[in-house]
Amino acid sequence: MSIASNGTLTANGRTTFDWPGGNGAFSASGTFGSGTASLEWTLDGSTWVAVGTDTTVTANGGGIFTRPPGKMAVNLTGATSPSIAYEVVRTANG
Repeated sequence: MSIASNGTLTANGRTTFDWPGGNGAFSASGTFGSGTASLEWTLDGSTWVAVGTDTTVTANGGGIFTRPPGKMAVNLTGATSPSIAYEVVRTANG
């Protein structure tokens, strides 16, 4: 297992990182301030889409996913005074 991205979200916005492809897991926990944290993926670098319902959370949680190589992001929207620890890990080569 290797960490692709981790950190703390303290404001609305998109935090991008390179995804090597394969199976992964996303988790987020903390104070959401009525916000939504969503794992997103892009093929072209400009059109972002949510990876899925398991990786879009409004409270502590997360989910697993499979994606080809490309850019990914954790996008926080609608939050007031958030403090959310997140982690995206590559669990195996898919």
